[in-house]
Amino acid sequence: MPFSDTSCHGFLSRAIHAVIRERDLGAPEILDCGIGCGIVARVSKEVCASARLTGLEIFAPYVLVDEFRDLQRSNWGIYHGLYESMIIGPIADFRKALPRIDNVSYDIVVFGDSIEHVEEADAARAIIEARRIARHAVIVTTPLMHERAGMTYCVPQSSQFGNDAEAHLKYWRREELEALGLVHVGTGELSSCFSMMV
Repeated sequence: MPFSDTSCHGFLSRAIHAVIRERDLGAPEILDCGIGCGIVARVSKEVCASARLTGLEIFAPYVLVDEFRDLQRSNWGIYHGLYESMIIGPIADFRKALPRIDNVSYDIVVFGDSIEHVEEADAARAIIEARRIARHAVIVTTPLMHERAGMTYCVPQSSQFGNDAEAHLKYWRREELEALGLVHVGTGELSSCFSMMV
């Protein structure tokens, strides 16, 4: 669904705040890769009201169709107006969208519960591209596959709201994300947050 694990929002907030504080960013430029209902924008604005956000979303109806705007408002508050610009592009193939963006174009690049919606190789390339276009940090939140009492658990999801890109295609393990250079920030009930300073 275009929503994320609310128990992970505190870790996302902490990660964004740490970058802003450590790098002394007054009005950070943030690229939100996979906006869904605009959670990254809302959390970013709570951390720093002067943050300037660009959204990247594959499913144009989330941005353009009134019924989805109503869904977004009713569930997460009004997020329209939080983004300065929007790129309607292929989240499922980040390679097509991100290479068009110049090097070090954004202070922070965030994948908020979006990399699980693409194949592993595409997600890894997206994180590499994000390192190229980020001045200061890449932040990722995603549901993790985990072991509990000898059982493997994950968060399955299929197409939602007529959007096939909502299906979960990759179930990540913590060590896989750490192998990409990401550092674990914290784990909520379903999702975990990772960051990487560049």
